[in-house]
Amino acid sequence: MENAPIDTDDDFQRRESIAEKIGWLLMGCLAIASLIGLFGEGPQSEKSLSKNGVSITYNHFVRNRAETSLEIVYHQSQSSRLTVAFNNDYLFNLELKSILPKPEIIAADHQTIFVFPTDSRSGEKRIRFFFEPQSFGRYTANISVKEDTTFSFDQIIYP
Repeated sequence: MENAPIDTDDDFQRRESIAEKIGWLLMGCLAIASLIGLFGEGPQSEKSLSKNGVSITYNHFVRNRAETSLEIVYHQSQSSRLTVAFNNDYLFNLELKSILPKPEIIAADHQTIFVFPTDSRSGEKRIRFFFEPQSFGRYTANISVKEDTTFSFDQIIYP
């Protein structure tokens, strides 16, 4: 039995090897990006803003139709009520699933205002809003807390 000669193309094999290595590198980069939160929840996605004793924690990157939350932490003062106002342009693209604790009043005009009762105990308090994005894109939230503290941030909603 004779061995049939096999033609080899060294240039093609070198190019194919380089293309394969680039492909593996890109897949590794995508895996790392998803682990750190660039495509949803993760350490790069969760952001916090603080001002005047109030902090807001939210996810910068969110998937469309996936529930996400926004948390407001504040130190209770002597005020009998806490107001939180959202710009309607931001809320228009989200479905509000629930709020903990439940607000006592909800009013809407050029912004949606939530009024929360406060209790007699002082200390750190938390309010959580649970949302589900209804469309993808980049949206800007303008949130006022206690009428004197305003936060502004962007959220990116992936398809």
